[in-house]
Amino acid sequence: MAITPLDIANMALAVLDEAPIDSLDQDVKAARLLNLHFDLTREGELAKHAWVFAILSALVPGSDSGSGDCTLNYAYELPADCIRPLPLADTGEPGGVPISWRQEAGLVYSDQPGPLTIRYIANSPIRTTGTRCSPKCWWRLWPSRSRIR
Repeated sequence: MAITPLDIANMALAVLDEAPIDSLDQDVKAARLLNLHFDLTREGELAKHAWVFAILSALVPGSDSGSGDCTLNYAYELPADCIRPLPLADTGEPGGVPISWRQEAGLVYSDQPGPLTIRYIANSPIRTTGTRCSPKCWWRLWPSRSRIR
């Protein structure tokens, strides 16, 4: 079962004891506010935690930045849907040996030659496969906990 943005919006409205909406495009204050804040708030919540449904990996080719020996001289471009990379490891898996790296804008620099497997939190749609979440769990997706008036 997939939870839609409208489902999440109505869960937040239920917690606020407000009437549900029929669409995020509906011309009522609640829908306008939800439509305005939903995507940025969702991305912010995705960035805070390593949600299982949002973790992806990509094999990324690198290029030598020419910054010298014993430095983070290999540059890797992050995937377009990357909200934030997860800690890097030699195998690309969570149990691998951690490697040195830093992030600057849309690039990751490492001392490891490419290609490099980067695990990251993706800006992916909310899915609920294998996930249980109550309406209070989705409460964080509402930017203001005050009543809508």
